[in-house]
Amino acid sequence: MPKTSWNDYSATAASNTDVDSINIDEGCAPSGINNAIRELMAHTADVVAGTTALSSINIDGGSITGITDLAIADGGTGASDAATAFANIKQAATESATGVVELATIAESTTGTDTSRAMTPAGVAAALAAATIADQEARDLALTAYIKADIAADDPAGVYGDIMSDNFTSDTLATQTNAVYDVAGEFYDNPGLTTTVSASSEWTDSNGTATFSGDDITFALDDSIKSVDTFTGDFTLDFTMNTGNFFRFGFWDTANDGSFNANSSYFMPATTNVWRVDNNNNSGQIYYGSTLVASKSGGFQNGDVFRWTRVSGVFKIFINDMVTPVHTWSQTFTGTVRMGGGDTSTPRQRMDDISWSVPTGVAADMTLRPSAVTLPTANPSDISSYFRVRDIDTVTEGTDRVVKASIDGGTTWATATITSLGDYGSTDKLIRADADVSGQTGSSFVWEVTTANNKEQQIKQVASVAGY
Repeated sequence: MPKTSWNDYSATAASNTDVDSINIDEGCAPSGINNAIRELMAHTADVVAGTTALSSINIDGGSITGITDLAIADGGTGASDAATAFANIKQAATESATGVVELATIAESTTGTDTSRAMTPAGVAAALAAATIADQEARDLALTAYIKADIAADDPAGVYGDIMSDNFTSDTLATQTNAVYDVAGEFYDNPGLTTTVSASSEWTDSNGTATFSGDDITFALDDSIKSVDTFTGDFTLDFTMNTGNFFRFGFWDTANDGSFNANSSYFMPATTNVWRVDNNNNSGQIYYGSTLVASKSGGFQNGDVFRWTRVSGVFKIFINDMVTPVHTWSQTFTGTVRMGGGDTSTPRQRMDDISWSVPTGVAADMTLRPSAVTLPTANPSDISSYFRVRDIDTVTEGTDRVVKASIDGGTTWATATITSLGDYGSTDKLIRADADVSGQTGSSFVWEVTTANNKEQQIKQVASVAGY
């Protein structure tokens, strides 16, 4: 049979005796060789042009580019990018077929009518909790499961289906009397602090050239000031830096008070036991005495929020990020220190919103209350609030910790009965606070926690559900 295209050629060389009927067998005419080569070139051109379709082809390496998208029917995806390809070939999962399934939101889970989405553990817990559960044990199981799922999800405060919850992922409580928000741990604590808000009476300015306005200070040229207060133990100092390129500030051992120079921006000569920063021309330098120990990339900038701390003799400085320090000094000191600073720049350096706190050693009695949220349905008969707490001191429920609930925005309050639901992890426990709100009307829900008798405790999470 004449070999009229690539598809007719044999893998056995001896079987290829013609090219499109041109004889190339032994003893063929010399002109046949020339014509056969020309015909081979024509066959090749037909393949390149697509005139001849190859009956089979094996590609086991390299790549193919610049071709038309391969149809799904031919084993392709019908697309040239991953997103479109996935959209073209995916198949929806059904009760009888495998495929792609979308995850249901909390709202879709609690509604319970969707037939095409899959529920997450958080959705299952929310759906259980949102149901009208008459059995208290079942409600406890559901809300406990929700709290555990909510911790993993790290959801912010809000209404999820019929559940009102807050993980305290940010400091948003409307009322937090005598409370300290722990950014790293995401909880409220009442360790007991004395806080001083800066005022002119809190500083010594021998030149009288600094300007004091409320809790703000504007330094004068080549002038330094120092605090009246000294610190014998742990402390926290907060302020915001504004204007100026030559800001200098720090703490020093009060044994060095005699070296303080009120007439110079270099307020404290190089000595030991001086922890300071120097923004000389926006350099962001951090010193111990005269030794440069660190530098902040980009220097100290206008609007930077500073926090200085000393805990058990260890000095740290935080800037904007109150979780991770910019620097922790290795040179520890538990003696008495004083703070101060100076400036030599134009415009003048200003420190705003200055305050400092020291622990009192006695836990404060705190009050925590969020802004009101709207219940999914008005006029419930009761509210159950589930709290995750850690008791630093021994706490008697109903005496050292009281929980209340209101459905009229805080006008009327119902005191809850608190029940312990057992330990959660190695340090925390779960409690349930049941409040009878049948004597109130409305849909504006707010809870309140108050502590008493100077018992330190941490409030870490809450989830509430209404009963009808």
